[in-house]
Amino acid sequence: MDTKDVESPSMISSSPISRYLIWLVWVIWLPFIIPPIVDTLQADRTTPFRLIIILVVAALFIALYLWATWQIAGCIMAGIAPREEGERAIWLKIVGMVVLGFVLALSGPADKWLSPFIFTSSYIGGSLRTKPAIWSAIALAISIILLSRFVTISWLELLQATVFILAVCFIVMIVIRAIKMSRELRIAREEIARLAVVNERLRIARDLHDVLGHSLSLIALKSELARRLVDKVPARAISEIADIEQVARATLQEVREAVANYRQPTLENELHGASELLLAAGIDYQPPLDAELHILFPTTIESVLAWAVREGVTNIIRHSRAHHCTIALHRANDTVTLTISNDGVVPRSEMQSTRGNGLRGLAERVEALSGTCESGLLANGLFRLTITLPYSHKLRPASALAISSAERSPSE
Repeated sequence: MDTKDVESPSMISSSPISRYLIWLVWVIWLPFIIPPIVDTLQADRTTPFRLIIILVVAALFIALYLWATWQIAGCIMAGIAPREEGERAIWLKIVGMVVLGFVLALSGPADKWLSPFIFTSSYIGGSLRTKPAIWSAIALAISIILLSRFVTISWLELLQATVFILAVCFIVMIVIRAIKMSRELRIAREEIARLAVVNERLRIARDLHDVLGHSLSLIALKSELARRLVDKVPARAISEIADIEQVARATLQEVREAVANYRQPTLENELHGASELLLAAGIDYQPPLDAELHILFPTTIESVLAWAVREGVTNIIRHSRAHHCTIALHRANDTVTLTISNDGVVPRSEMQSTRGNGLRGLAERVEALSGTCESGLLANGLFRLTITLPYSHKLRPASALAISSAERSPSE
């Protein structure tokens, strides 16, 4: 596999959350502006000129609010802090919203036009850092309290608006922080999986260098020596060629042993590696209660169970948003069952309908031992991979199994 196939951080930095879904954090507050508009239209004392001014200013405020929040949603989706796009521009938008809010409060019934300040607080909560956002929300609440000294606002409306300004600001801050943390966690998980692939490739490269480096150098030197001696000392050249043949056969055997080690991991090592990988990815891991049971397993069964653990954990890291994972190992009568369960299953719309090469290859290994491989969603929302193997299995011919493994190895 080419190293270009490994995902780079730039390839995994895009957010899976739609920009419109992020924008909904601010759009959801828009219904608050409907009651003051209706009250203004139904008011008998509102002159046509003042009505036009109120409607125009309200339209400008809504347009500014939607445009500003749409930019924030784009920054969050791209993984950029909104303030990096220009802190002065953010403050100008906040000031613009506050000014338009004061115009609406002074032009219409002030106690009905306090909702623009709630919208402004939601924008503040999503665009500023924590401390500036908190102080700005408090300052905004104080400003409407001062506004009540110049216009008629009931204490109930004033208290309600103050509470909403502070509450909406905190809610938006919490939601945006949760979205950012979820995105960072996803990137960290993908980076862990990518680094695991890179480390495995480096390990294989080191092993191949250790196995082949010395032997190929020796073959090259002896081949050059035999070429020089073939005319002068033929007997010596024949001896060198015999040494080359012996070294080549020994190297071939070492390569076969190395490949066999790659293809037959031990269950103990895979359980240990799964524990480290899941904990590094921030996933709670519950290991098998009877983890020493594998000592009694035949080599063929242990190898398949080890592959199942590796494939199951790899799929959890790469294709789910799991927070908990449980691996269970049970022996009953003449069968042994391995189950791997996890939460955080991606929505059905995001799941691929076809089975991947890893699960397909695992199913072939299990079927070779007359076992069963089942995977799917449970009623409680968990995803479970279940491997059941019998002790009295009917193996396919060893040559057929080796050929099947060799055919799968390039794609795994």
